[in-house]
Amino acid sequence: MDKIVLIFLVILLSIILFLLILIIIVSTMMVHKLSYPIRYDTKYTHQIDADKGLLEGIEVLKRDKIELKMRDNYIVHGDISLTDDKDNKKWIIITHGYTWTREGSLKYAKIFYKLGYNALIYDNRSHGENVHQDVTMGYKEAKDLDEIITYVIKNYGNDVYIGLHGESLGAAITLMSLKYKRENVKFVIADSSYSSLNDLVKYQITLYHLPRIILPMCSLLLKILHGYYIKDINVVEDVKNVDIPVLLVHGDSDTFIPKDEAYKLHKAIKNSELKLYKGCDHTQSVIKFPKEYSEMISDFLTRRVNKWRKQKYGKY
Repeated sequence: MDKIVLIFLVILLSIILFLLILIIIVSTMMVHKLSYPIRYDTKYTHQIDADKGLLEGIEVLKRDKIELKMRDNYIVHGDISLTDDKDNKKWIIITHGYTWTREGSLKYAKIFYKLGYNALIYDNRSHGENVHQDVTMGYKEAKDLDEIITYVIKNYGNDVYIGLHGESLGAAITLMSLKYKRENVKFVIADSSYSSLNDLVKYQITLYHLPRIILPMCSLLLKILHGYYIKDINVVEDVKNVDIPVLLVHGDSDTFIPKDEAYKLHKAIKNSELKLYKGCDHTQSVIKFPKEYSEMISDFLTRRVNKWRKQKYGKY
């Protein structure tokens, strides 16, 4: 009898050990894919948008290259387009999405530039022209954006008026940067953001039919290998006390980051609007409805942002 119990325990422990090893392997693969995605170069991303007709009119942008040194000496590449008005204090800083480059920000930059904004676009850490290390889903990148805001203030005056626009990962980075409470940042447009990395990973795990039991292991591996837990990327928590106008944009048919994420953010941000584009998948709103998208931005700036400025400062 004792021999049978021993055999049973050996089999049971073997199964547990096998499952544990399997969880570690699957979690490691998931973390690696998240942190080291396929990345595209600037020429490729530029051509993709050009082929879609999204870059018509970008010749108005006067792109002067810049290199920005971050707190850890990491170099971020970008470029600035200044308007002809040398006294112009209005700025838009645009943050691109996961795997992409700043070339993907041009379709947005031209909209703001035509509305009278100086434009700064840049490659996220580990994207584009930057040295490829790890992507931290906003953990390091939100601070990078805050340092870019510092660059604009230091170089163009303490009275600069800054707006932020982000797409996908860039939208999450943009919203997370608001925790630094910069007085110069006056509005945000976040297109297709997630509300937290926890929710995003849960959704992706379900999408790929993986067991949710790997989530704690993924979080532990992220901490060991990349310095942060999954819970540390909590966009909703970072925007709870935001009072500047925020426009949330999402496709109602988004299969990568579901529209429920936008509803969570809209609920968390008291001074936010939510615009859903019918029949649009992830970040496709500006592609399917370019004219409407431009008009939406213009309307948001003239109606919501100017009204907020008048209420807060007594002037437009």
